[in-house]
Amino acid sequence: MNAKACIGTFICTFLLIVSCTENGNDTVISGEIDNPRSDTLFLESERIHYKFSDPDRIAVPVDSKGRFSVSLNADSDTYYSLLYNDIKLPVYIEPGKRIHLNIRDAHFPASVRAEGFGASYYQAYQEYLSEIESTEHHRTRERRKFLSGESNNYLNVQRLRIQLAKEYLGDTPFNDLVYMHIGEYLVSRLQIIQHNKLKPGFNVDLARRSVINEARYLDFFSLGSLKAQRAGIRDFAHEWVHTFGIRNELENRNVTFASGSWIAHAGEEVRRKRWELLDYIEDEQARSHAAMYLIAEELGDYEFDAGVELLAEHEPLVKNQKSYFSFLENLKAEVGQTQPGNPAVPFTIADQNGETVSLRDFRGSYVLLDFWAGWCIPCIEQLPYMNEIYENYDRADLEIVSISVDETEAAWRQALDRHPHPWIQLFDGDGFEQETFQAYRAGGIPFYVLISRDGTIIRNNDFRPSTNLPDILDQLLYEDIDHAYAGW
Repeated sequence: MNAKACIGTFICTFLLIVSCTENGNDTVISGEIDNPRSDTLFLESERIHYKFSDPDRIAVPVDSKGRFSVSLNADSDTYYSLLYNDIKLPVYIEPGKRIHLNIRDAHFPASVRAEGFGASYYQAYQEYLSEIESTEHHRTRERRKFLSGESNNYLNVQRLRIQLAKEYLGDTPFNDLVYMHIGEYLVSRLQIIQHNKLKPGFNVDLARRSVINEARYLDFFSLGSLKAQRAGIRDFAHEWVHTFGIRNELENRNVTFASGSWIAHAGEEVRRKRWELLDYIEDEQARSHAAMYLIAEELGDYEFDAGVELLAEHEPLVKNQKSYFSFLENLKAEVGQTQPGNPAVPFTIADQNGETVSLRDFRGSYVLLDFWAGWCIPCIEQLPYMNEIYENYDRADLEIVSISVDETEAAWRQALDRHPHPWIQLFDGDGFEQETFQAYRAGGIPFYVLISRDGTIIRNNDFRPSTNLPDILDQLLYEDIDHAYAGW
């Protein structure tokens, strides 16, 4: 070999070594999609909170032939969700590994074939999806019977889902689905207690202890299990509180409230029952995770001031994980900006006629801001009361502005056709990611904000049109008249 050839070989070898050294942790996810309907898919990492934290997304372009590829610098094993047309496929990566995914558009995610690292995991996942398909149809039928009080096999179907997930995914990185099904099964058991708690001879305390014992046996209170649930401990805690009959006691005392807002009337008791669940969690990291979720729900969905107090009281517990404490502090700051006394968040959004509407257009009137969707039953239930309010108050005193969080404009317009109402209707797309909805840190719907004549937030979701809103408006208008007489 001559000198030039030796030097060339040395340089190529050196560059290859450097390249491998520099990119040793690079993980490549590539693939093809037949007849793609989108030119982009997304990789989404796990988020701290399912509702109040933003997902970290990586946009992955899809070329005209359906090919895509992305290189990730991974320091450790990591889970992602691959989103294609808003449908998710779990993706597991390890540093330096490569995976190639062949996707059939019409049957995603059930049609994915994998080559390279972890191919057997994806094969097991496809087998699981195929096996559980008929079970899901059966579960839907049995749930309808369960909700209507008919004889049903709903719990047995839930147990079968757990068994199938264990059989196909228990030895794979996708075994989070086992825990997810366990959580859904336990929530169903708590719902059965709610249905039966008023029946003569039914022992509610014994039934609750039975659920807790099974939850411990199934390892539900572990960190891995709580992270696998769609909403952390939130759904379990929500149904747990319902088993105590707090709402029934309010109704027996003739306390009036809108659907869902009974929690505001019994806030302290509800918080205490939720927090008692931490007594059943032995692992300190799992306790931190559960505490973070309970505090976040209080800050974002229930009583902000109570959430601030909980965070201060349990700061050492959530500080076990720095990311939890940082998330809660940021959430507190963001939600705090939309509390009463702060300026309302401005917006400019198109109405159903394509005309732009801004919050500043209504200066001089009180504004009821209503976040809703056509699929939201509690939202629809409030519409007759909102119609009555709209008719009873002059536009110089009150404007109602509804902002839809429907996923598509077609769904929004269909909802307007089904439920016509005369006030201003706005749509900006993106569902729950809608910019104004996020700016007001609205956790769920219906969500209402009452804004003053000068653009200041007066009330934030602690009222309902069906209950206390007319009294609030009457008091505000009475004070306006009183101030006018006083020469203000």
